Amino acid sequence: MDCLFLSVKDFDARPLERITAVAVVGFMLWIGVNWVLALTHTLTRTMLSIAIVAFIAVSLFALRRLRLPKIDTFTLVMLVPIALWIAYILWRGVILPPDNHDALAYHLPKAAFIAQTHGYGYFVTGDPRVTVLPANYELLLSDVMILTGTDHITEWLNTLFYVLFLIATGAAIERWFGPGPQVAASVIATAATPVLLLHSGADKNDLMTCFFAVAALLFGARWVVQGNETACRGSARRADPIFCGAPHSRATHCVA
Repeated sequence: MDCLFLSVKDFDARPLERITAVAVVGFMLWIGVNWVLALTHTLTRTMLSIAIVAFIAVSLFALRRLRLPKIDTFTLVMLVPIALWIAYILWRGVILPPDNHDALAYHLPKAAFIAQTHGYGYFVTGDPRVTVLPANYELLLSDVMILTGTDHITEWLNTLFYVLFLIATGAAIERWFGPGPQVAASVIATAATPVLLLHSGADKNDLMTCFFAVAALLFGARWVVQGNETACRGSARRADPIFCGAPHSRATHCVA
């Protein structure tokens, strides 16, 4: 896990890879905060607002030197269709109610139960998926419900993961083939995949899972190839031999 934190600033990564690392770390911490609040039944608008303010403050400080990628004309033109689709799907999410089976059967009901009880519980319904399946995505949905008092923009969460999935895909392509027009071409081809277009405006957890899967492959492959060498470079300045162990060692904590 330390390798992922170091990837935000210290390793030799391009902007798309850094943005992916920031997103993974951010959602990891936010989901962790959600579980703390849910298990203590303090998942309220006040507590979430305090957590959001704290996250914004810490993020602004931690990312003050992070630079966004420079976009060339070709990439900008290729991104126009994606931007138009995102604008449409955000608008559609506001005016249309949830309309897919999984959302109505267990995603939204479980999120509503969590929001109503201000925490996680053993919710027994006619659909066992409400009771037994993991609740990370539903916790995020409940955040939206608690903060807005409605489910009108819960689809926006999946739109965000749609964007992050495309960024992670671009980072993987750039890592494998190097920078160039092939990155933008791969992103636009991925963005146009019918199943992704459908999921970008639906209350389903598949895009969240896919984003974390691509990120795991991206950073996992980097660790397998380079081991702990990069992490040691970042921590050598702090003279912390325990953190890295011997040079070029594959410390197990980097994949924890």
